[in-house]
Amino acid sequence: MIPGVLEWLSDPAHWSGPDGVPARTVEHLWYSAVSLLIASVVAIPAAGVPDEQARGDGDHRGDQQGHRGVPEVLDRASRHAVGA
Repeated sequence: MIPGVLEWLSDPAHWSGPDGVPARTVEHLWYSAVSLLIASVVAIPAAGVPDEQARGDGDHRGDQQGHRGVPEVLDRASRHAVGA
């Protein structure tokens, strides 16, 4: 399988034209950027919505809810990195 991949990558025909590797790379990056934009438009406002069960004085300025947009795994990783 590896020799076939290397042969395909070394063929100059795959590196030019509308179906070439550079064109497909740009297309892939475009779709990824559009997907990220759509996900951000949905997720960022949702992260700022106060929790129905939030306790406190009712002052929801977003500082208490800001962590909700960050997945728990990343939150744990950041706490582990600083030693908390």
